[in-house]
Amino acid sequence: MCSKLLKAHRLTLKFEKKVSVEEQKEKERIRSLAYKHKTSGYPMLLMFYRKYFGVMNHKKFYRIYTEEGLKIRLKTRRKKFSGQRQPLVPADGMNRRWSMDFVHDSFDNGKSFRVLNVIDDFARKAICIYPEISIPSRKVIDSLEQAFETHGRPESIVCDNGPEFRSNKFQKWASENKIILRFIEKGKPTQNAFVESFNGKFRNECLNANIFRNLSQTKLVIEDWRKYYNTERPHSSLNGLTPTEYESKTVKSKD
Repeated sequence: MCSKLLKAHRLTLKFEKKVSVEEQKEKERIRSLAYKHKTSGYPMLLMFYRKYFGVMNHKKFYRIYTEEGLKIRLKTRRKKFSGQRQPLVPADGMNRRWSMDFVHDSFDNGKSFRVLNVIDDFARKAICIYPEISIPSRKVIDSLEQAFETHGRPESIVCDNGPEFRSNKFQKWASENKIILRFIEKGKPTQNAFVESFNGKFRNECLNANIFRNLSQTKLVIEDWRKYYNTERPHSSLNGLTPTEYESKTVKSKD
């Protein structure tokens, strides 16, 4: 009937689906999560949704996610490593093994700075994210000792063969504190996979998402992100829990 009145072929007419009140609320929730977590894709946003609003079928979530135009552009995937990989054995408790590594970035004036990342491999917890213009072995020691006061002392630390970690001063300090240093083989960052994975998230969600003007502002932004990472951001490797929740759950289960 409508096609006759409009003098148009019926195939040119499009059926407009009525959106229920509940689905409209779901769309608003998904949009708000996407705007808050701008660097997060579909899998991460789904975990956030289930964390804050309850269960939703992943197919329905993806449909709304695409209809709302919330897809983010993915980087071109690097060519996969074709050689034989050595699996990294997971730690079986908190403070059994930490991993650390450096990340580089720059301020808006072009001056570069470094960031020391230290994580607990068991709960993927960000123990320390320390930005500074220069980080020699003495500053590495100071930042780790400060972390000990809050998180305790690890049995071992995995690191690469950087001069800060290979220095006599640092190795002597580790020996005095009865910490085993586990150096990876040169050119094999996959042997320190936990912190390498963390570095990628840190760069994508924090470093690339912010403009850093000076060291003071950088420290505030990075520390806020570290707290968010530990207490709000769900992890697929931890069954959707945050590092803090996973640590707390593990402690309770042992009690």
